[in-house]
Amino acid sequence: MYMMNELSTMTDDDNSTRTGILRVFSFKFTFIDIRLATGTGVAAGLLLAKIWNPALSFEWYWYLIAMFALMMKPMLSFYAQLFSENA
Repeated sequence: MYMMNELSTMTDDDNSTRTGILRVFSFKFTFIDIRLATGTGVAAGLLLAKIWNPALSFEWYWYLIAMFALMMKPMLSFYAQLFSENA
């Protein structure tokens, strides 16, 4: 059963048919899990900048391009759900 505080890309019917590495797509994460994973990514980026100084020497537009590239999939998913007829 789907709970409000869990995120999943599959229904319960799909979970029983997936095996091996495809099982990963049926995992459910709470909102706090997603936020902690995001924080981990930010911390890893700061660690990279601290250890490898050239990471901060790029022009500003490279960071903007990286931001939009990383933001594209979540935003497409958001808008697909926002404008879907099932909502």
